[in-house]
Amino acid sequence: MSDETSARIRPGTKEDLKELFHKSAEATPIVPPTPTAEDMEKAIGAGGDGAGTPSPQLERLRQAVEKSKQDGGIFQVDDSPRYEPLTEAQAEAGVFCLVGGYIDSDGTLHKEVEIEAMGGDEEDLLGNRNIPIVLRLNSVLSRVVKRLGTITDRGEIARAVSDMPLGTRQHLLIAMRVTSHWLSEKDVYTFVARCPRCRQESEHTINLLSLEHYEPEDPSKQLYRVELPYSKEVVEWRVLPGEWDHALDILGRNKEMASDFLTHAIIARVVSVNGEKVDLSVTDVLTPDKRKAKLTKRAQMVIKWAKHAKSVDRDRLRAEFLKHEPGVDTDIECECKNERCGASWSVPLDLGQEGFFFPQATSMRSKTRYSI
Repeated sequence: MSDETSARIRPGTKEDLKELFHKSAEATPIVPPTPTAEDMEKAIGAGGDGAGTPSPQLERLRQAVEKSKQDGGIFQVDDSPRYEPLTEAQAEAGVFCLVGGYIDSDGTLHKEVEIEAMGGDEEDLLGNRNIPIVLRLNSVLSRVVKRLGTITDRGEIARAVSDMPLGTRQHLLIAMRVTSHWLSEKDVYTFVARCPRCRQESEHTINLLSLEHYEPEDPSKQLYRVELPYSKEVVEWRVLPGEWDHALDILGRNKEMASDFLTHAIIARVVSVNGEKVDLSVTDVLTPDKRKAKLTKRAQMVIKWAKHAKSVDRDRLRAEFLKHEPGVDTDIECECKNERCGASWSVPLDLGQEGFFFPQATSMRSKTRYSI
């Protein structure tokens, strides 16, 4: 996952986002009416890629709509049974409680994951640069996850890995790294960073299990509604599924589109505007082989809407994303080791770099460079 991808997932600095969150919290709360099944059916529409193929997340929402018709017409995402851990989370045993969790087709929330350490096959797959990095990571995760909640079927695990929220998937990557190197390093991660002031490189260490988590109040809720302060438009948006991680990465690598990453983070989430369905699938922004960026006319229209939105409206959307989506704070605070400098800065934890999963090799390479 590139630095640009990390920025798209949670755009802006940590301080910017916290400020947005507080501004949103201080504003007069907007309490929209409870949507009926008919409202939700109109908002969700056919979904998918324009050819009738819905995304897994919207398919679950559609199932909830059908259920609501039998329950009096009031829409409510199935949030029961509530998650109950099967065991106590134990990092030393490869057992973790994932932030946000994963909701299966029955509406059941699965948060506990059991992982085994990577082996040679997984390392070779991870190092195969002929395959896009996100697809490599998905494949490796699908191999090392032994159990997700009560899910043990390999096919279901693979689908869950690609469909779970991006923040949950980030946490899963961190859990895989901790499990793979627990016997040698436990949850300690050492990396090299260059001071932006004096340009001196130095080693820094963090505990991966101590990173701050953003846990949504109701992980089972996947669809939210907000009224924008400037345009007064009512926007419905979804918690971003993991399938968009690859799409955002490809868009960020396109020279003509890389500068639009803040807009891409918005259009990937928006489901409807004033009741009009505008939700996009990855097939709206990528070629059929999903290796290059290619925008459909529908995607171009949604991007145009997002670009024309005033900053105050875009800020409100980003604040809502931060408030309701699961995630891990991957901004690492660093202090320069040069006593004559003393600068402090933050660097993003790049979960897609090889050094994150092969720390010993990176450390040896760094020491060699310093000794020259």
